[in-house]
Amino acid sequence: MVDPIFRKTEAGQEEIRTRERKLDQKLRALLLIVNGERAKSELVAQVGALGVAGEALDTLL
Repeated sequence: MVDPIFRKTEAGQEEIRTRERKLDQKLRALLLIVNGERAKSELVAQVGALGVAGEALDTLL
C-alpha cells in the first residue's frame, strides 16, 4: 500500500494566514506540519503525541 504524501492546498495556506475557518488547535497543528514531503504515516506519528488521530487528515481534506 502506498503511503500518500500531503501538501497544503491554497485553502490550507489561506487558513494558516487568516484562521478564517477556526480549526481547533489539534487540526491546526497538523495543518502546520503538512509540507509536501512527509508521508501520512510520518504526519500521524508526529502529531500522535498531541492526541491527533490519523482520521484528522481526512477532516482537513
